[in-house]
Amino acid sequence: GEITYGDVKSFKTLPVSSMIRTLNATDINPKDAILNAYLDLTDCKYDVLEYGFEVKPEGRTVHTVKSDNHSEKKFSAKIESLSKDTNYSIVAYAKLDGRTYKGEAKDFTTTSVQAFVTAASSNISYHSATISGVLEVESEGSFSKSATLYYSSTANTLEALKSNGNKKILSLNSDGEFSLLLETLACETKYYCVVVSTVDDVEFNSSVISFTTMSIPSGAVDLGLSVCWATCNLGASKSEDYGGYYQWAGNMDASSTSIYLDWDNCPYHTGSSSSSDWTKYIPSGYSSYWSGSGSPDNKMVLEPEDDVAHIELNGEWRMPTDAEWTELRKECTWIWTTRNGVGGYKVTSKKAGYTSRSIFLPAAGHRKYYGLEDVGLRGLYWSSSLNADAPIYALCVDFSSDDVGRHYGSRCFGRSIRPILDLNGMVDSQK
Repeated sequence: GEITYGDVKSFKTLPVSSMIRTLNATDINPKDAILNAYLDLTDCKYDVLEYGFEVKPEGRTVHTVKSDNHSEKKFSAKIESLSKDTNYSIVAYAKLDGRTYKGEAKDFTTTSVQAFVTAASSNISYHSATISGVLEVESEGSFSKSATLYYSSTANTLEALKSNGNKKILSLNSDGEFSLLLETLACETKYYCVVVSTVDDVEFNSSVISFTTMSIPSGAVDLGLSVCWATCNLGASKSEDYGGYYQWAGNMDASSTSIYLDWDNCPYHTGSSSSSDWTKYIPSGYSSYWSGSGSPDNKMVLEPEDDVAHIELNGEWRMPTDAEWTELRKECTWIWTTRNGVGGYKVTSKKAGYTSRSIFLPAAGHRKYYGLEDVGLRGLYWSSSLNADAPIYALCVDFSSDDVGRHYGSRCFGRSIRPILDLNGMVDSQK
């Protein structure tokens, strides 16, 4: 019954921090971060285990983020939907059979959104230019994005452009790229522009860039219409000169009355009958007119190789279409007058900002058979458009001192041509 004691020994249980520790957050972005922790469960006895993090944004309440990837004494969790530039306090925890153990608190601060936007001008013409660029977000995460272009011919700083410039909302593709065609610009004018982008609620802007629209070439008048009109007829050197007389689709001046003009020497026609033996520019429904191979070609407007204005003026000018003549008739005031003793029409633009601009169309008459008729009394000017209702004719403008009208004429006879310059078809490129 005697009791014998050994030596007195002692032990101290490990502190909680030796089992679980909160580690520094990593991969910190404006909207997300990776939370990390150390958890040593060696010799721990438990039936139910839960672990994760308590997260507290500055000035707000705590919420819990659970984890399930404990391995090699560590676990982590990706936390999303954070706020940029915000301080967060995190505490790692482990709950064994309902009893909670916590590590010490750690802090981290989400970063600002990092992005940049570029802008450049290209395809600069007389009344248009293309602005393109890219909005690239360097921060990780998904962000709401938008971009706006501001441009002006007077404002030239970021603040002035945002306050007083014209505004265009840009459409961004999935890569943040954008491209916008600016139209209705003034020719020979310097423009300034800047792109302002917003990523979530953070604003970024490109540098202010500039470009200058092209100058109208010598010999062209901008009446504010879809095309510029030449100051004089094809073959003339002054506005009151009559210039040459040309068959429709012909490439030579037929001013000389020694040149006989009739169906048997009409371009793209053989024989003497106007209703047969055509080889080009015949629409469907007129098969009996066609002598080319196959079926009628349905070509309704002169091709460049048959447009004498295009040929003679180095490919920069062309004959006006019927629609462009119609625009000139409707959008301008036509007043019969004389210039240096030559009768004709002064055609003045009605467009706002262009009412001081005009062209003069002399009454040059026309060439027919061996004769030159109606000189000083009538003006007959070809369009490049075929008369679809009767393809032996082409559409034209026919005027006298009493009237200005849309008419048609036999393709074999000689008439005046007033070239036009298609501003949208002539493009330069600047940065």
